[in-house]
Amino acid sequence: MADIVEGSIVQLKSGSPCMTVKRVYSPTGGPSSGVQMVECQWFDKAKLMEQSFPIKSLDIVDIEEGSIEPQF
Repeated sequence: MADIVEGSIVQLKSGSPCMTVKRVYSPTGGPSSGVQMVECQWFDKAKLMEQSFPIKSLDIVDIEEGSIEPQF
């Protein structure tokens, strides 16, 4: 399985719109806290949305170039 990095296309394991990874980071407490977070962006109609999720709650979306259609 590929690593989640900036620019990856991801979805919540429970289902969600396709989201683009803006950044991967460790919250206050550093890497020793054991939780990596992923800041994601997506569009809800024409509105840009942004939220952070624990990396373990996301899966990489396996897509072919040009196969995702705009959702607005």
